[in-house]
Amino acid sequence: GGGSIEDLWSFNEEIVARAIAACPIPVVAGIGHETDFTIADFAADLRAPTPTGAAQMATPDGAEWRRRIDRLGQGLRGEMRRRLDGLGQRLDGLGRRLQHPAIRLADQVRHLEHLSHRLAMANQAGLERRQRQMERLASRLTAAVPHLDSQRERIADHRRRLAFACQAELSRRTAAVASLASHLSHLNPQAVLLRGYSIVRDGAGNILVDSRQTSAGAPITVTLARGGLDALVRTTTPNAGKIGGDP
Repeated sequence: GGGSIEDLWSFNEEIVARAIAACPIPVVAGIGHETDFTIADFAADLRAPTPTGAAQMATPDGAEWRRRIDRLGQGLRGEMRRRLDGLGQRLDGLGRRLQHPAIRLADQVRHLEHLSHRLAMANQAGLERRQRQMERLASRLTAAVPHLDSQRERIADHRRRLAFACQAELSRRTAAVASLASHLSHLNPQAVLLRGYSIVRDGAGNILVDSRQTSAGAPITVTLARGGLDALVRTTTPNAGKIGGDP
């Protein structure tokens, strides 16, 4: 309650202020009236204008706190729905962009055929260009009668060099095409199946990647490199932790 400065002076003592500051329990100070200030008010964790106000601060309205919690919960649920909707839209977009391996393989095959056609055309054009060049050289050599023998030797040398260059270029291009074909074959799902792997689908045709996607007694379809199997799940082993675990 209120009082004179002398009545409240004990709350200005250093020992009291230090005791309040060192107290491990939060301290609410409600000393004097609203206009009265002591050092204890500043040392406390919270100052109330009166002792009654201190009691009110120490015991907040439970109904109001529940309403605040409800509002926060509604806001949290709304934010979660918005985030889930955004992630769902993003997942749908990624699903539309996902391309089946067979389609990608077909695109690679078409690209390889295009490169092979361009290679053949380039080789043909190069040979024709060199042939025309050789014909022009032959015409010039025909005009240089005094040096006909030497020019013939040069023509023969050019022919040999041309044949060697064409063969080397053709070999290089053929190796490049073979390398592309080798890389392309690694993308073929059939090659993976030939190494002993298989594709397992549930009754709806969905590919299974986790034993928790099915249950005992459920029908499954197994696609092998040659043929397939229809089977029923006997048991499941969720969280096996490694490839090749116990069945």
